[in-house]
Amino acid sequence: MKITMTCIYCPIGCTLDVEIKDGRIIVKGNRCPKGCEYARQEVTDPKRIFFTVMRVDGEEYKVAAVRSVAPLPKTEIKKLNEKFAKKYLNKNTKVRDKIANIHGVDIIVTRI
Repeated sequence: MKITMTCIYCPIGCTLDVEIKDGRIIVKGNRCPKGCEYARQEVTDPKRIFFTVMRVDGEEYKVAAVRSVAPLPKTEIKKLNEKFAKKYLNKNTKVRDKIANIHGVDIIVTRI
């Protein structure tokens, strides 16, 4: 199986050719070791930083930005968006407050 992807680890954006052959992952086109690391992660267990906005309780038009402090499995992002869309933050919540822990990763408030 062959896959072509663009590395997003740095601004260069190398075009990576990834081949899975006999259970091995072969990466070509990377200019640095991080590109190879990125491709292997993306093929085996893709992860993303989760971010969304949440409504603030008691404030009709006020929202707060929240995000994960580390990447979470890509397959969980849609479920997390649906879960957080139904929740409200306490109006006393401050920036950098931890509001949840998902799979061992803290979700924090980044802007109110």
